[in-house]
Amino acid sequence: MLTTAKLCRIIAPEDVATRAGTIISMVPTSKHVKDVYLGDGGVMSALKKLDAASRTQTLCLDQSTIEQSASKEVALNIRGFGADMLDAPVSGGKLSRCSTPRSGLVMGHKGPGEHHG
Repeated sequence: MLTTAKLCRIIAPEDVATRAGTIISMVPTSKHVKDVYLGDGGVMSALKKLDAASRTQTLCLDQSTIEQSASKEVALNIRGFGADMLDAPVSGGKLSRCSTPRSGLVMGHKGPGEHHG
């Protein structure tokens, strides 16, 4: 049996990051990933407002298939504020997303928090 759920409207990635300890993203391009994490109203904006303990408990998981250099740039910025970020690109293109299984690879850095498995 379901209990009553509280729903809230979230407009910006910053709003998500202030309410969630784990943030999962999957967007089309490197520019979009940078906007989600580093842009105005992005995840980084929220991290700047969180206390140190909350930042160390924040895990960002990006599943976008983008350039490695962009992923590294974003991750270094996120880690610079005490949070962690894993790069977990998902394989398969638009044509295969419904007809074939998708697979992924998770890459990251185990840091001081080591809260990912």
